Amino acid sequence: MNILDIKYIKYIIIFLPISFAIGRFTTDLNIVIIGIFFICYSIYNKIKIDYLNFFILLILFYIYIVVRSLVSEDPVYSLHSSLFYFRFILYAYGIYL
Repeated sequence: MNILDIKYIKYIIIFLPISFAIGRFTTDLNIVIIGIFFICYSIYNKIKIDYLNFFILLILFYIYIVVRSLVSEDPVYSLHSSLFYFRFILYAYGIYL
């Protein structure tokens, strides 16, 4: 039994709506697990990222958000809320698998 089997991620995706009702921690934990799964699965199976232009656009948008946070009036507070948005990019590609 391989830890990178797709069936495990399907259970997490099915559990995602329930985790919205449970609380923010479980929702964020599910999103992070799906993102980590995407990274490991892509490296292990040598998967090329489809829609590379869209991926680059999302990364550029993420960089834009972080730079805007750095030049705001309260950079620590802004970075706290915007620094970890990359997990949603990984989540979107993890669901794509």
